[in-house]
Amino acid sequence: MLSLLGILQAISFRKSLNRRTLFYFIAFFSCLALDLISITGTGFIDAGRRAGEGTRILHSALWFGHYLFSPMMACVSTAYLISLLDPDRRRHWLWRVFLGMSSLYFGMLVMTWFTGLYYYVDGNNVYHRGDGYWVSIVFSVLPLLLNMALLIVGRKRLARREQYAFWVYSALPTAACAVQLFTTGIHFIIPAIIIAALAMYMFIL
Repeated sequence: MLSLLGILQAISFRKSLNRRTLFYFIAFFSCLALDLISITGTGFIDAGRRAGEGTRILHSALWFGHYLFSPMMACVSTAYLISLLDPDRRRHWLWRVFLGMSSLYFGMLVMTWFTGLYYYVDGNNVYHRGDGYWVSIVFSVLPLLLNMALLIVGRKRLARREQYAFWVYSALPTAACAVQLFTTGIHFIIPAIIIAALAMYMFIL
């Protein structure tokens, strides 16, 4: 509901928002909606405990969606923050670092479908973390840490409300990722992202 509200609000404010901010909010809340759909779908399958190869593939695809869209929100926020600090794209090295980091994560995610690096769903249709699960957490946190570094360095170029929004979005999911690394069965990252998204919505829109 929040993601739909964010998209509709951004569209309704399209005349007063610049194109960059409009694109960011539509992309961010679209990723949030797709992530919530993915994680909710895995919950329904877990509750049903249905066997079968087709169900296993669907289950794997839904987890793939979660591993794709959850860190993508962090990537979108980092791209937006960089664009605010470097609107003329003069700091090419910063964009290259960001794009290289993002490409590496998503390349490894595609590899996970075949190798089970981040996660896998076994023959009984049960989800398991892979040996490289911690790598997915690290890659999810890196854009958020980059955000915090950019906020410290470029704070004078941002409005106070923008600083508040990015600090909340960066710090809260980072803490949730740290907790999630050592716990199973409870999703800490999703509630943290929802709260952070609400902060972004309140401070910027």
